[in-house]
Amino acid sequence: MCNLARCKCPQFSSDCPLQLASWELGLPKGPCIALGPAFAWGARSVMALPGWEVSGSFSDPSFSLLSLPGAQDVRVRVAAEVRGHLGDTVELPCHLLPPAPEVRVSQVTWLRLDTPEDNQNVAIFHPQYGPSFPRAKPGKERLSFVKPGQSTGSGPGTEVEVRDATLALRGLTVEDEGNYTCEFATFPQGTSRGVTWLRVIAEPQNHAETQEVTLSLEPVPVARCVSAGGRPPARVSWLSPLDGETRESQVSGPVPGTVTVTSRFTLVPLGRADGVKITCRVEHESFKEPVLLPVTLSVRYPPEVSISGYDDNWYIGRSEATLNCDVRSKPEPTGYDWSTTSGVFPASAVAQGPKLIVHSVDKLFNTTFICTVTNAVGTGHAEQVVLVRGSHCRVRVPTAVLPLTSSPRRVPTLQNQESASRSLR
Repeated sequence: MCNLARCKCPQFSSDCPLQLASWELGLPKGPCIALGPAFAWGARSVMALPGWEVSGSFSDPSFSLLSLPGAQDVRVRVAAEVRGHLGDTVELPCHLLPPAPEVRVSQVTWLRLDTPEDNQNVAIFHPQYGPSFPRAKPGKERLSFVKPGQSTGSGPGTEVEVRDATLALRGLTVEDEGNYTCEFATFPQGTSRGVTWLRVIAEPQNHAETQEVTLSLEPVPVARCVSAGGRPPARVSWLSPLDGETRESQVSGPVPGTVTVTSRFTLVPLGRADGVKITCRVEHESFKEPVLLPVTLSVRYPPEVSISGYDDNWYIGRSEATLNCDVRSKPEPTGYDWSTTSGVFPASAVAQGPKLIVHSVDKLFNTTFICTVTNAVGTGHAEQVVLVRGSHCRVRVPTAVLPLTSSPRRVPTLQNQESASRSLR
């Protein structure tokens, strides 16, 4: 679409109306034409006839103000958008492309049309009197012309030839953001303008931290990520192997015009979440790539207990049998207690923290042993049934099968046959 802000007609004291039409010519953007004697909008340019002024803003930085052949031979080239970091120096480029020899620059003016009319002039450069900065803010302390031009002679009244009106703005603040118009007044062609949108951005400071929580059946925040002082606000997200929800809030940043974003990762804190790593991802247009901030979750939970060491081969008289109380907890256990469901604790069993050492098995071990573990959050326990056998359960080893060996066969003699016959009688 055409985005022509206004036109000034020498025949009228006020802005004149302008009707625009567009049609497709197989170009990326359909060109427009002004139905009237003053203007023509081409595929990439706006053109004016002599004595007419054009002002407007163009979303595509490749658009520029041009002249019709044989008419206005000057054009102003500006950047459609300039980004500057808060507190830094930024330059707003503005160039008058080489005009015809008879073209004379009478004045260059930078304006902010989004301010009251009596305070729109930001910076002025006169070929004879030099630079001037009418506004108190930003003012001459923060503004300067980068290349004020070349002198055309010497002595009083010497003028400077101005072709580059690039404006430098130091100590960028949020209030500096806006549309800046660079205006070249030339003789006899008239005035040409270009508009630059100055954006002020601020790089945020980021950090992420774990929020230690206690086991619960209700969702609570387990990690927090803060992106402070960004302009525009940073985009914060979480990368996690666990199912959770993100809760975000925004408040004013430490510098006026900036925003601090706080994102909290929320889930139901079960024991298995402890020690899991998740990552906060922060994106901002001032970053070359996203910032990744890993955190390790911390969940406090009571002891989870199990018993190991029983081999189902405890028999009367067995010595040096052992039961182990295996625990997973946060924080670490503060106490272990061994007991039995029968209430009778065998005298030959000795508890040593997580271990139960049995010096000699007897009938009293035919019971259920309980290990109870305590930490700062709570307690947990596990049970182990022990069955005492009357005797050692031996494992039968298969008898080895020996190979058959051959030996000489004896042939019975007659004497041996008679001896055998007598023995039978």
